[in-house]
Amino acid sequence: MTATGWGPQAVSPVPAQSGSQPAPATPACRVLTVPEAAWSMAGCRRRTWVSRAILLSVLVFHAALSLRLENTAFQDEAVHLGSGHVQTAHLLHGTQVPTDYASHFSGSSLLCPVVAALVDARFGLAGARLLSLFFMLGATTLLYAMTRRLFSERPALAAAALFAVVPSTIVLGRFATCDSAAVFLLALAAWSIVRRRGMESVAGSG
Repeated sequence: MTATGWGPQAVSPVPAQSGSQPAPATPACRVLTVPEAAWSMAGCRRRTWVSRAILLSVLVFHAALSLRLENTAFQDEAVHLGSGHVQTAHLLHGTQVPTDYASHFSGSSLLCPVVAALVDARFGLAGARLLSLFFMLGATTLLYAMTRRLFSERPALAAAALFAVVPSTIVLGRFATCDSAAVFLLALAAWSIVRRRGMESVAGSG
């Protein structure tokens, strides 16, 4: 059959150009380059003050929820405060410590128990519990500051508000043990890492 007939026709291959390279394959997915705008703390001053006012309201609400709890000293509170008084007497007067408190506590036995015992000696159990409340309010504030650096004011306020109404947060704000100090130190460490990372990011882009 001729080329104009119904039979199969031969297709001549397209000659490859000399020195040409094959086109690169299109990737199935691509990671976008995200500008690090979240590290920038520049913003409207009015928005900043409104955000701080809302944060203050969250802290006041958090304190009110914790202060409404009232009970006699729990066993854990008595153990922590008692060990603090014993170790304070050892540090000041050299009295013998009857047991190794470091094996009983998860954290440092010379940090929180001693500080709480000093507050307890001056202001009683209510003062020691108030110290725990200050630690928890500080943890809430650090959570807000860390989330604000990572994202913005709205997620930071939402994170602080949610953390403030968690039952364990409320109870630890009225519990004279080392748990509140541990939460505060953990929040402080996380905030320090985020703050240092943000400073390095801003310095690298400048």
